[in-house]
Amino acid sequence: MQLKIAYLLMRWILGLAVLVFRGDQAKNTELLVLRHENMVLRRHAGRVRYEPAGRAWFTALTRFIPRRRWAGIFPVTPATLLAWHRKLAASKYDTSTRREPGRPATVRSIARLAVRLARENPLWGYRRIHGELIKLGVTVAPSTVYAILRAAGIDPAPRQAGPTWRQFLTAQATGIIAVDFLHVDTVLLQRLYVLVFIEHGTRRMHLGGVTAYPTGDWTVQQARNLAISLGGRFGDFRFLVRDRGSNFTASFDAVQSAGTTILRTAIQAPRMNATCERLIGTLRRELLDRVLILGERHLRGVLTEYQQHYNTARPHQGIAQRIPDGDPAASRDFAADLDAEAEVAPTTLYRLFASKDDLVAAYVEANAAGYKEWVTEVTRPGLGTPRERILSLFDALGEQVQPERCRGCPLPHDPGRVPRPGAPRPRDRHRHQGLGARPTSRADRRALSRHDCH
Repeated sequence: MQLKIAYLLMRWILGLAVLVFRGDQAKNTELLVLRHENMVLRRHAGRVRYEPAGRAWFTALTRFIPRRRWAGIFPVTPATLLAWHRKLAASKYDTSTRREPGRPATVRSIARLAVRLARENPLWGYRRIHGELIKLGVTVAPSTVYAILRAAGIDPAPRQAGPTWRQFLTAQATGIIAVDFLHVDTVLLQRLYVLVFIEHGTRRMHLGGVTAYPTGDWTVQQARNLAISLGGRFGDFRFLVRDRGSNFTASFDAVQSAGTTILRTAIQAPRMNATCERLIGTLRRELLDRVLILGERHLRGVLTEYQQHYNTARPHQGIAQRIPDGDPAASRDFAADLDAEAEVAPTTLYRLFASKDDLVAAYVEANAAGYKEWVTEVTRPGLGTPRERILSLFDALGEQVQPERCRGCPLPHDPGRVPRPGAPRPRDRHRHQGLGARPTSRADRRALSRHDCH
């Protein structure tokens, strides 16, 4: 609308200037000059491209010149002028700049689910992922899944080059054991050396020994002690990861079973033995940096106690928060029991809730709604006076959450002390506790605080 008004004003101003401020002789002379200049420019200039402002100017001037004379006056053909006018009128109703090209974007939750399926199942192609999404009730085209994976930097086709190092080590973890040394400085600045083993599959830690002189013979003896303690399980390990230290001699490698392959890490490459290095870091952060070691015997006792905690009580991220000495099948059976009891598959939760926060919020709201219904039921108006209804609420709470014996009572500091209409008075509170009249002396109040309520 603003463009149209400006265009009309320009036309009126031009018409007024022609009629008022110019004489016939001056106009005729100027026209002759402009025509001659136009003819010269046409002979020497090539094709001229006009900006939108120039097109609007020519179009406005066509209103004052007969159409039969356009070809001799304007540097463009009449068809071009008409095309400019049509484009100017069409731009008023053009909405192409107000919308984004292409189809609407895929819902983010669907894209996140497709990417998660691809990363957790590297052997699946986009066709298999599309089929899994269809099973979950997600309507999406195979080409959309292909585009989602490409945008996430994931090859839509199954990986043909083999698994990554992480996937390979995870699959072979049950047959890998790693070994390494760490040093500890005592209070008197004596340096002690500790030999530790760790199983990749279960993250079970084995304390080899503690010494101030880690010779090759001593290291071999610790390997023999480990073989004796593990018994038949020692032959199940197919790979032993160690560094290239002089402590690990050929005799140390010979202690291993016949089918065990010795994997030597590169020089100054601790990440090649990352699992054992992480164990050493855990020992330092959780134990050795917090205790002053007095000597070899003290260090051995501290490490033995921590080994018991590490293997029997400490969960590990590398094995899905399980305990090394726990039953791996127990946690899986527990998760399966939870799924069977809930009658909801995890993939359904991924589809219904965008994040874990939304799932927790829905769970809290459901619990709050159930608790509200329970409170409304135990305090319904038909149970008697307001005081009796409040007392019935505490009776119901006692039946559900009170242990056999508890210290104190939930009512010593209740709102009954506040004088508001309908609130239980202090004597009603003490009568509910079965204590009779309200205590007045300090000794009586002290005895009340120690009272065991049932």
